[in-house]
Amino acid sequence: MRAGVAALVLALLPGLAGAEGPGPPEPAEVRLTFRPDRPLPAGEDPVEVARHRLLAGNAAGAASVLEDWMEGRTPDLKAWGGRRRMNDARFLLGWIQWRLGHPNLASAWFTRVRLSGGPLAAEAAFWEARADHARGRHGVAARECASLRATFPESPRVDDCLFLEGRAWAAAGAVGSAKEAFEAYLIEDPDGPDAESARLHVALGVAKANPRAGIPLLQSFALDYGRPTTRARALRALADLRAAGYAADVPDDLDARMRHAMSARRAKQYEEAWELFTRLREVEDPRIQAWVDSQAEGFVLRTRRWKELAGALAEDQAANPNPATLWDLHRALARAGAWREAAEVGEQGLVAWPDHSRWSHAREAVGRAWLLAGDGARALPHLDAVGRTGGSVGRDARFLAALAALHSKTDDARARLDRVLAEEGDRVPRARYWRGRLLLEEGRADAARADLEAVRDSDPGGWYGLLARMRLEALGAAGREVAGPTWMERDGRWPWPAHRSPPDPKPVPVGHAALARVPRLPRTPIPVASDGRIPAWTALAWHAPAPPYPVPAPLESSVSSPVPSEVAPESVRAGRWHDPVAARVLLTRFVAENEDLWPDLPAALAFVQAGLPDFAGEIMVPIWRELIDPEPSGDPARATRIRAIQLDARSSRELWACTHAWGPLSAVSQGLDRLAADEQERRDALALGFPVAWPDVVWPAARGADVDPLWLLALMRAESYFHTHAVSPTGAVGLLQVMPSTGALIAHDLGIDDFAPRDLFEPVLAARFGAWYLSRLRDRFGGSLVLATAAYNAGPEAVSGWWGGGASGLEADAFVELIPVDETRTYVARVLGGYARYVEAHAPPGARVALALQAGREDPAGISY
Repeated sequence: MRAGVAALVLALLPGLAGAEGPGPPEPAEVRLTFRPDRPLPAGEDPVEVARHRLLAGNAAGAASVLEDWMEGRTPDLKAWGGRRRMNDARFLLGWIQWRLGHPNLASAWFTRVRLSGGPLAAEAAFWEARADHARGRHGVAARECASLRATFPESPRVDDCLFLEGRAWAAAGAVGSAKEAFEAYLIEDPDGPDAESARLHVALGVAKANPRAGIPLLQSFALDYGRPTTRARALRALADLRAAGYAADVPDDLDARMRHAMSARRAKQYEEAWELFTRLREVEDPRIQAWVDSQAEGFVLRTRRWKELAGALAEDQAANPNPATLWDLHRALARAGAWREAAEVGEQGLVAWPDHSRWSHAREAVGRAWLLAGDGARALPHLDAVGRTGGSVGRDARFLAALAALHSKTDDARARLDRVLAEEGDRVPRARYWRGRLLLEEGRADAARADLEAVRDSDPGGWYGLLARMRLEALGAAGREVAGPTWMERDGRWPWPAHRSPPDPKPVPVGHAALARVPRLPRTPIPVASDGRIPAWTALAWHAPAPPYPVPAPLESSVSSPVPSEVAPESVRAGRWHDPVAARVLLTRFVAENEDLWPDLPAALAFVQAGLPDFAGEIMVPIWRELIDPEPSGDPARATRIRAIQLDARSSRELWACTHAWGPLSAVSQGLDRLAADEQERRDALALGFPVAWPDVVWPAARGADVDPLWLLALMRAESYFHTHAVSPTGAVGLLQVMPSTGALIAHDLGIDDFAPRDLFEPVLAARFGAWYLSRLRDRFGGSLVLATAAYNAGPEAVSGWWGGGASGLEADAFVELIPVDETRTYVARVLGGYARYVEAHAPPGARVALALQAGREDPAGISY
C-alpha cells in the first residue's frame, strides 16, 4: 500500500481495529482480479483508463491509476477537470475498493466524498455506512445511516439505509435501536418480504446482548421460518452459542418436526418437506395421524407431488364422478408430464360434460395435450373445432392445427399453412417458417430456402429469424460449415477459455484536450414565450457551453477486432448515432435548467464525471417516465413545465446514452439499425437498442457461472429493462427479477445465510444470483437454451412436466409452439431472439448463436426451484 493511502486511512479512520471486530469478508465471486498495473502515462484521462481497466477485470490496476491521480503523481491534472472532478472520481475509487473486498479503504474514500458536500454526498454516505458495517464497525454504520436519513431525507437511499441501520444496530447488540429502525422500515408493509429478516436480526441482537434470552428466539427461527436462509442463520448462531458453553440445541420432538415440515413447505424446500411429512405419516400416534390427515392435501399440492395427487383424484372420481374432479385430474396429469393420460381424461370430460364451465372451453387444452403426447392426428379434430371460431383464439388454433397436420404428415398440412399465411398479421413469420420446415421435409430445398430467407430478412431480431438462419446454415446457405461452440458459436456458456487472463485495454487517445473547463451554469429563470410556452429542447444549439472536463475518445471496442476479447464491449460508441461531446453538453445544460424539478440531476452528472454512468442511469429512469407522462405527479404546474421539455429523437438518445439510462436508450433506439448507411453504423445502432448494461458486474457474474454475458443481458432486458429497483406485480425483484423465495433458495445453496429480499436490488448480488440460477437451469436441461430460458420464467418443474411424455421427442422449435402458457412461450422467443441480436451487435463479426434444437437428457436431480 502506498504511504499516502495508508496515511489517508489512518487519518480518517481512528481506531481501525476497534472493539467491534472485523467484518465478514466479501463473497469471492464479487472480487475482481487483483493485479498491479503500469502507472498512468501522460495525456490519458485517469477516470476513463480506470473505468476500462475495471471493465477488463483489472480492478487493482484501476485503483492504482486513481490513487496516482489523487496523490498528485499524474501529470496534466487540471486537463482532466481538476479538483472538482477528482472529488467525484473518489466515489469510483471507493466503489472499486468495495468490489475488491477492501471495506476499510472503500469507507475511507466514501468518507471523503461525503465530507465534500457535493452531489454524491448522500450516495457516498450510504456506501460509507455499508462498508463500515462490513468491516465490523456496526455501531458506527448505524449512526452513519441515522445521519444520512436526517441530512438527506429526500434521498432514494433512505429506505436502504433504514434497513441497514436495523441490521447494524442488531449486530452491535443494540436491540431497542434495531427494533425502532426495522419498525420504521416496515411501517407501510409490516408483513412484507423483508419482515422475517428484520425479526431474525432482532433475535440475533438479543442473543448477542443476552444469550439466554436469545436462545429461545433462535430455536423458534430454526423451526418456524419462511426462507431456508433464516433457518441456516439461526442454526449457525445456535452452534456458536453451544461452542460458548450454552445449552442451545434445536428441539427434535414430534411437535418440532411438524413445525419444521410446515416451514420447509413454506420455504419451497419441496423434497425436504415431503421427506419430513412422510416420516411423520409413519408415526403411530393418534394426534400425529390426525395432523397428517388434515395436512395431506396441502403437502401433496404444495410440494408438487402431481402423481400422488392424480392417484388420489382418480380414486375420488371413481367413487363419485363429477366434472370438477375430472378437470383437476386432467390438470394434475398434465403437470406430471403424463400427456397421453391427460388427453384421454380430457376426452372423457368433453364427452360427459360438454356444457360444464370447466369443459366447455377445454378443446384447445385437450388438443395441445395430444400434441405434447406426440399424437397430432388425435389433436386435429379438437383444434379444428376451435379454429372455426373467430379472434386470436381461432387464429392460434388454426396454426396449431396446421402444426398437428405437419406432425402427423397429413396431405393438407401445406394448404393449412398457406391459409394461416393468407391471414397476415404477426403470425406470418411463424407460419412461413413452418412452411419452410415442411418443404425441407418434402425435399424441396429451393422453395424451402425462399421461405426461410424471407423469414430471416423480415424478422432479423426475432425468434423465427434466428430459427430460419439456423436452418439456412444447415442447408449451406451461409456459405460455411457450422462449427462447434467456440467464441464465434455462442451456446450460452462463457465463450472465452477459462484459463486466459483478461487483456489490458489500449491507451486512451486524447481527443479533446483543448476543451476548457466550464464553471457551473448560473441558475436563471427559463424564458417563457408570449403564448406561455417554454421553448422546446429541439431549439437547443449545439454551441452551448462545453462540459466541465474533456471528453476522451472511447477505447477501441472488441467488436471491430477479429480477435476475441473478454473485455465487455462498449454499447455507446462514438459515430453517427452518438457524439460524446454533444451528449455531455446536453446533459450539463439539462441539469442546469431542470435541477429544481429533479434535485438528483446534479448527482447524475457527477456520476458521469466519476466514470460510473450506470449509477446515473438509475437517477434518469424515473425522469424518463415523468417526461413520458407527467400527470401522476398531481401538480398541474409541474406537469405543464415537464410537458414543455420536448426532446427530439437525437437529443433524447444523447441524453440517455450519456447517462447510461439503458431502458430509455433501448426504447428510443428501436429500429435505428434500419437507417444505417453501412455495417458498422448498423451494429452501433443495434448496440444502443441492445445495450451492455452494468458490465462491471455482469461480466464477473457471468464468468463465475460459466454463462454467456450476452445471454444474461438478453434475459435482463426482458425481465427488468435494466432497472435495478424493478419490482414485478408478482413480487420479483431487481435486474434479473428474482422472486424473494427463489433468491433465498439460491442464497442457501451458495452458503449465504444473511439474506433479505431487498438485497436483490443491488446489481452485484442480482447479477450473481441470476447468472448462477440460469447456469443451473441450463445444466438440468442438458445444455438446452430453450428449456433453460423457459424454466427461468415458469420454473424447472413446470418445464419438466411440459417436456415429459411425447414432447421430449420434439425438436426445440416445435416444443416452444406447444408450451401451454402464453407468457412463457412469448418469453422464450423474446429472450433468445434478443440473445441473437446481442451477439450480432457486440460479438466479433461472424459470431452467432448456436442453438441446440434437440435438448440433451434432462437431469431430474438438478435444480428444482
